Amino acid sequence: MNTTLQQRIASFSGTIRARAGYLWYIYRDLWLFVSMALVGFVTIVLGYFWHGASVGFASLIGLAVAIVSAFSALLYRRNIKKKWTNVQLQRRDVVDVMQDFGEAGVIELQDAGKYGVSELLWRDPSIDETLQQGAGQIEVVVADEAYALPGDLRSIAPRAFRSLANQSSPDTPDRLPRWFNGKLTRLASDPSAFQAEPLKLESVRFFDGQASNEQLPWCRTDATEDRSVIHQHLFDNDGDVLNLASSGLANMVGISVLAITTDGYVLFVQQGASNSVQSSGYAASGSGSLDWSDTVAVHKRCQKRGENMTLHELLTAGMQREMREESQVHRDEIVDESQVVTGYSRWLSRGAKPEFSGLVKLNVAMADVIERAPGADEAQYSVGRGWVPVDVLLADADTWGERHDALRQSLARHHRDTSIPEDLVLGVSTMAAWCAAADFVAANRWYVEGLGDVEDDTSDDALNEAS
Repeated sequence: MNTTLQQRIASFSGTIRARAGYLWYIYRDLWLFVSMALVGFVTIVLGYFWHGASVGFASLIGLAVAIVSAFSALLYRRNIKKKWTNVQLQRRDVVDVMQDFGEAGVIELQDAGKYGVSELLWRDPSIDETLQQGAGQIEVVVADEAYALPGDLRSIAPRAFRSLANQSSPDTPDRLPRWFNGKLTRLASDPSAFQAEPLKLESVRFFDGQASNEQLPWCRTDATEDRSVIHQHLFDNDGDVLNLASSGLANMVGISVLAITTDGYVLFVQQGASNSVQSSGYAASGSGSLDWSDTVAVHKRCQKRGENMTLHELLTAGMQREMREESQVHRDEIVDESQVVTGYSRWLSRGAKPEFSGLVKLNVAMADVIERAPGADEAQYSVGRGWVPVDVLLADADTWGERHDALRQSLARHHRDTSIPEDLVLGVSTMAAWCAAADFVAANRWYVEGLGDVEDDTSDDALNEAS
């Protein structure tokens, strides 16, 4: 089978899978009506092959059940479609969106932003210190029930999906998005500087996040107030952001990790145009969402040992997976005991979703890593590498609200460009991971002791040739 045919088959099967996931998410309550219709149909078939008064009567009952169930299913589908087709959403100006957030704990990230407006991040330095020193002592528990999207958001979910998809294809406003409804991990309680209670986790679907957190910029055209469709699930009556325990949003856990090689470079991944977040920009060595499979695997492992699951073990497991997928870093290349949870924040423009960042050391040099090609599944999402001397990281301690020109210049050099390009894309999670790592290594310089000399320009030129 030639490569072109394989790609077409993969694309077709992916489209079918995405459509099936969408239909199940929107119309999954139809299963009862469909089941009843099937029971009625089977009863009719049995009556056709077996004769008798009782069987004939059962066939009539089956016919009635099938007709009523089919009619109810059509009516149910019509009502669902009527709810969202009558709703129109419009995107609010990004400045207005950012003005919804107060100033307490909010940081303006000058390196990350859209449409000329800097992104905002909420963080508490005391929480970062707690995580760096004791994430291994923070217990996490798994809830029995999965997250349920609030009814008002579920009723307009099809329109919400189309509005998001329309951003990339404005000529096809009713085009269905090609998303996969993966199972992820939701953080349902808040980390604190004095963590006493276990953190609570729930399972959540990707579509839940698209229908809730990602709807912050959108408002209804028929609303009396110019505010987001998720406003009541994100803000309290005073306009402050709700804590995670009170929020009605999906709040899936984001994770980002930076890796430092033996020759003293911090590894970055250049993302492809297919990425929905930070498209064509530079991301951390591994970044994404904490999969529910990560949570289940760690939970089972801890149960087998007779221990409670800790935040450190859970997050580092997810971060390792992301590094393997995006940077092709193998598990045995991570230095033992080097994994650190460096920070926690909330990404405000994405409905204040929770984000954790981490740091690891590798026992391989940068040249060994950048020569590796991503797998077929990741090839469209990870298209290159970036590397930054660890001295730049050390110099960026306590610079959360500043512009990071040295970081930008180091990444730009990989394109034979010694300028500081204004259009170099650095996302929120990337900058959060960078700043948290900078604070950690500056306060714990032992962490980077013994790394190779990274001042040699020849070494950097050699990496450019290798890439």
